[in-house]
Amino acid sequence: MGDTASCVCNSDRTPQYKDDAAAGMDSVMADTRSNSPRGKLNRHRADLAPRPTPRTPRPGETLAQRVARLNLGKVCADDDADDVAIQRALADGKAAGLAAFELAEATELATRTARRRKAREALAAAMSSREEEALRRALFLADEAALDGREVEGALALIEELEGHAVGGVAATHRAKAVLRLELAIKSRGQQELEEAIEEAESTGLGVKSQRALLAEARVTLKMVNARRQAAQDRRRRELISEES
Repeated sequence: MGDTASCVCNSDRTPQYKDDAAAGMDSVMADTRSNSPRGKLNRHRADLAPRPTPRTPRPGETLAQRVARLNLGKVCADDDADDVAIQRALADGKAAGLAAFELAEATELATRTARRRKAREALAAAMSSREEEALRRALFLADEAALDGREVEGALALIEELEGHAVGGVAATHRAKAVLRLELAIKSRGQQELEEAIEEAESTGLGVKSQRALLAEARVTLKMVNARRQAAQDRRRRELISEES
């Protein structure tokens, strides 16, 4: 009887033990599920935990490095930052021993700012001289520096005025050919034709608004052609990989 009772007792406990073990496992799994109450609570606590910010010192960071990073962030966030502020921030960053990648954005900004300054100076000088070729060179620099269109409106208007009084010449003939080549390249959508037409148009210094609009259209068309070409190459590369596998 003792053995029988023991067997019965053990048989009664075994299912309960299995149920308890399963419940324990379910509880553990519930803690790790993202949609469980405990999981949501843990995520909420993680969201409330302090995160590093530009003002939070990094491990091993010196005060000079921290200040340099803050100054670099400020000048890079300021669209109107001048050369002096950018160069000062770069100098402080180098002196603090910041890595090259931490200075890269500010270095690029310094290059863009210098280009804009030179383009604006060239535009101002050309407007004062009222020389057509100087105006066209200034417009070329403005294109390279990506100046806002409003900054070149005066130069464009002056070029149109000067062209209205001109009787023609070799330069005017070259510009007319460049415009025609742009129109043909846009229609053909050929990569090489577009690249050559854009290069020729930029070298002639198109100054009339309609001509510059045509040049802008050619640049956009070239970007689209290059994007489609790259997409086709990527698709072909994936097909080759799929065939080999």
